[in-house]
Amino acid sequence: MTDQLHLSPSKVRYHLTELEKVGLIKIDRTEEKNGIIQKFYRTVAKRISLEKVTPFINKDDTNLSRGLKESMIISLNRSVQVLAGQEIVDTADVNQITGEYFLNAQEVEKFKQMIKDLYSFLNEANQKNLTQNQEGKKYHVNLTAFKSS
Repeated sequence: MTDQLHLSPSKVRYHLTELEKVGLIKIDRTEEKNGIIQKFYRTVAKRISLEKVTPFINKDDTNLSRGLKESMIISLNRSVQVLAGQEIVDTADVNQITGEYFLNAQEVEKFKQMIKDLYSFLNEANQKNLTQNQEGKKYHVNLTAFKSS
């Protein structure tokens, strides 16, 4: 699991502990292997919506800023792996938008709605493809917008 998440075992353990503390997951069973107790977790809810915890959707909730930073670092690390040649990417499959844009308040609100719509589209397509066992390629998507100076 740590390889898939690109996190150290201690970071995964930390995040599992935090999820357990707030009641999003619970220990399903434990097993002893080589003198070490292994914990197997399951979610409490059938589905957890990131919309409820996304700072972009929930405005400027300072309690979520640490999670936002960690998410950005994970995504940036994935990009570094690609640039360093540690992860092979077919450049024909890369879509990127980079730049700084001047937007008024109305345009920012429209952009936020477009982000929500994009999130819904990606989430629905992902769920459909996973549940219907359709062929597809896994994509890493990172779109971060913030006021710059």
